[in-house]
Amino acid sequence: MGHGIRCFAATILFALPATGQQGLLADWEVDYRADASLIASPGRSDAGERDSEPVLGDARAEIRIERVLDNGMEIGGRLGARAQFDHPERQGFSGRIADGVGPGVFPRGAFTGLTLGGPLEDDGFEIELETAFVYVDGGYGELLAGRDVGIARRFHEGAPSVFRLHRGVNASLDTSGVATVLTRNDLTGPSAKVSYATPRILGIRVGGSYTPDVNVGGVDRDPERSVGGVAEPRLSQAFELAFNASRRLGEAGVRVDAYGAFGRADVDILPGSIDNGTLQVWSTGGNLEWEGLRFGADWLTTNNGDGRYRAWSLGVGADWLGFEWSGGFGRSRDSLTSVDGETWHFGASRALWERWTVAVGLDQNRLEFVDGTKNSSLGPVIEITLRL
Repeated sequence: MGHGIRCFAATILFALPATGQQGLLADWEVDYRADASLIASPGRSDAGERDSEPVLGDARAEIRIERVLDNGMEIGGRLGARAQFDHPERQGFSGRIADGVGPGVFPRGAFTGLTLGGPLEDDGFEIELETAFVYVDGGYGELLAGRDVGIARRFHEGAPSVFRLHRGVNASLDTSGVATVLTRNDLTGPSAKVSYATPRILGIRVGGSYTPDVNVGGVDRDPERSVGGVAEPRLSQAFELAFNASRRLGEAGVRVDAYGAFGRADVDILPGSIDNGTLQVWSTGGNLEWEGLRFGADWLTTNNGDGRYRAWSLGVGADWLGFEWSGGFGRSRDSLTSVDGETWHFGASRALWERWTVAVGLDQNRLEFVDGTKNSSLGPVIEITLRL
């Protein structure tokens, strides 16, 4: 991202003025939200030659402005930025997952961003303008235009976890540096797009997104990354379709949530802008809640540009003794890098003093290579979040 946009994102995140309802904003509702998280994993073991990181962090801020018109239609916008210090060799999940063999240019997964080659990166800090959109929401549904995640990620349902960021599945932050399980269909990240979602009818909502240029960096996804010795995929003309269903079943008190999504994009490979066909991503998932117990699962498959990638996860959550508990397991198989991944976690969290949440647990990420070699990273996790 350009220097000017980075400075603007930093201004939004760290120097937002107090909001009010004066002058032109007299008829508008203005809200400011922010949170910051610190993740620590003291004593975590290293996965082979990949060193673990003891402390990571994340901060985000957003201004929301909205107005309800006389006819009941809501209009508004969002403007937000996010800063993050992730594992320096795996910022935003993508990066070199293992050492490639032999000279040449190594391919990068068009969806996962994983590769076997190129130099090890050392850039753990990112700050990005991730939200900048306007929307109209009324009886005919919601229409959104601007920078935001796509409809597939918005509709996602999956396994529960007490960890908000340091998740073995769909990790936003990863102290191990070897997380590989990605079940969240985040094809387009915070790129500028147009999205539409219907009203929820009989518990079902359907939506779609169109993103002309996907190559916009975000802290959790960065397809504009360029590293020497790696054939870089560039994505454009992306379409996403998804549905979300939510129902409470009679008097049994059982709530069921489910979703399914499909995304596709044109793929060019740099250098040379070689046409490499299309990227396709399919995903589904859901969860079931009954008397404080939650069960969830999700699954994703993609051609990843040049090699099939599959991942799935299962999880359970419960409220007990004033704490929220969760445990989960997930696996991935990546044909492009010939690396299989596995993760599990167990933890508990509790809200403290209204604005603080503390989650504590144990997790492991493991890699298995085509030659049978296995590397794993095991350690405690402490995640502290402050919401403003």
